[in-house]
Amino acid sequence: MTEESSPEARIFEGPFFTVRIPPLWEVEVIENIPAFFDPDGAGVLQIAAFRRPAPILDARDEMERYLNQNGVQPDRSKMTQFILPSRLECVSVEYVLDNRFWMVSAISRNNRLLFVIYNGDEIPQAGTAMLISEVVSSIEFLD
Repeated sequence: MTEESSPEARIFEGPFFTVRIPPLWEVEVIENIPAFFDPDGAGVLQIAAFRRPAPILDARDEMERYLNQNGVQPDRSKMTQFILPSRLECVSVEYVLDNRFWMVSAISRNNRLLFVIYNGDEIPQAGTAMLISEVVSSIEFLD
């Protein structure tokens, strides 16, 4: 993921969300999970969408559940909680597991939940990290 940010980003629409992706990134949907990546890059960004039977009260609880299921010891002090421009609650955490870099964000509203998962062979360089941040920040839920 080496390209510069562009106002010509494409919109991808999921079951209840939209996301802006850089124009040169490719998209593959495998088992209903979209994956976005720069073909010359070293990582991939995936978005998994869920609807829960009851409202999600705390995205940190969902993040802890995700981390536990994937063999990572949750540590709330390493989770960053913020509000996206679309006013969605987001919790993010970064870690290295089995020599791979992971950045996971849990985004929720009411009973809808997204996990935005970036993983790569290396810690992303500043430009790539900025693109990933812009993609996550562009997420909106369809009402």
